[in-house]
Amino acid sequence: AQHEKYVVVHEKAVAAVDRILPVKQVMSIDEMECELPKRFQTREHATRLAAEVKNEILTTVGDQLQTSIGVAPNTMLAKLASDMQKPNGLVIIEQHEIPDRLLGLKLQDITGIGRRMLVRLNECGIHSMADLYAAPRDLLHTAWGGFAGDDMYDKLRGVPYGPRKTESRSLGHSHMLPPAMRNPIDAFAVLNRLTQKAAMRLRKQGFYATALSVSVRGGRGYSERGGGHREARLGQTQDTATLLHALDLLWHSGLHLLAQPKAVGMVLHGLVPASQHTPGLFDAPTLDCSTAVQPPLRDCARALRLPSVTGSPTFSCRIRRCASEPSCSALWTESTAAMAKMPCISPPLTARWITRPCASPSIASPTSKPSAEPSYNGSRNHLPCQL
Repeated sequence: AQHEKYVVVHEKAVAAVDRILPVKQVMSIDEMECELPKRFQTREHATRLAAEVKNEILTTVGDQLQTSIGVAPNTMLAKLASDMQKPNGLVIIEQHEIPDRLLGLKLQDITGIGRRMLVRLNECGIHSMADLYAAPRDLLHTAWGGFAGDDMYDKLRGVPYGPRKTESRSLGHSHMLPPAMRNPIDAFAVLNRLTQKAAMRLRKQGFYATALSVSVRGGRGYSERGGGHREARLGQTQDTATLLHALDLLWHSGLHLLAQPKAVGMVLHGLVPASQHTPGLFDAPTLDCSTAVQPPLRDCARALRLPSVTGSPTFSCRIRRCASEPSCSALWTESTAAMAKMPCISPPLTARWITRPCASPSIASPTSKPSAEPSYNGSRNHLPCQL
């Protein structure tokens, strides 16, 4: 499968719909929700807008793409309506048509009612859509085991609702191995890549992880012989190297002995928001670049090319990402003379001393040869600069 092509078509479809009606939320790769403005909530307006959406997708995304559209008082009922007439259908359910338009559906037609949920509903005496609609709120609360039953009671009656805010508690990836990669070496390589991807997502979403779990599924599932599961507790971290080290320890605790792994997966648990992160005792300090004067980095680089007072024109620098502001970086330099002439200097901040020039990237004077011993002049300052 070529996932990238699916993503391109999906983004084109979302953009096409959004040109006709604002997309409220994307439900899946081929489903999205739009909210009709009040002045367009009549059947005539909804029919005209649905036709425009279909035509826009055909002309801008693909002339073979057919679209089924459902219009109803809330998202769940609109989803049911879109499934009533496929392909290329249009079904409109108005408030006064509830529940008559729903009674011919099966319980499994509702998203979230699977085989196990169907058993629980049957145990509560609910065997049809008519039984589900007639069931009191407290019975649905019992059947669903919580407030999801109360929500279902309201959804069936057309009560509008929006996307529920959720709190991220874990983050992970899994991969089904192709036959040629069902060996320990390739399986570990895939896990390594998945861990790096998860670490990037962790930093992008602003979380720190406190646990890592690794699962391997073989030909006999997650049994003692066919697969395995390992988990390790960590200090609060979002560092890729730390997570890869933990992965290596978990893998070589016995998972590497599995002869034919079919699927691998990893999950980062116990996510802590960056705002609640407690730094370690020996962690390097991070600087807040949001309040400092931050001219473009090229101005700092231009200043670095100025000759120093002591006659040493070569300065080594290192670009480091600031944890508090993703759009900024911290520029480390080893020259007081350069700092005195840099337009981006904020009040000096004491930071860790760079004991040797960095290999990359470095900025040096284009007209002079690098000196063997750069002049430090006792300067160890941290300059916030904006890229």
